[in-house]
Amino acid sequence: MAGSSQKSTLTDWLLLLKEALEHETELADLVALREELQLFHTRTLATRGMRDTLQKSARDASQRLRGLFVDGQKAADKLRRVVKSVRRAG
Repeated sequence: MAGSSQKSTLTDWLLLLKEALEHETELADLVALREELQLFHTRTLATRGMRDTLQKSARDASQRLRGLFVDGQKAADKLRRVVKSVRRAG
């Protein structure tokens, strides 16, 4: 399910829940079903928020990791040059 499709589905659920609440007297037998959909809606929103946070964290970690490899490689290159010069002198 694509992002826009998910958004559309969540909007559809919310509208359905609103309509069910507006007619809760006539739909008294369906309270459990309405509450179940409300729970899925709430959990879905929370899970999407968690996913978005984790994706951002993963992007940030990847960026830091790339930077560490670049800086580490610079340090390795410097050390390699010094070690080579010491080997030649010795």
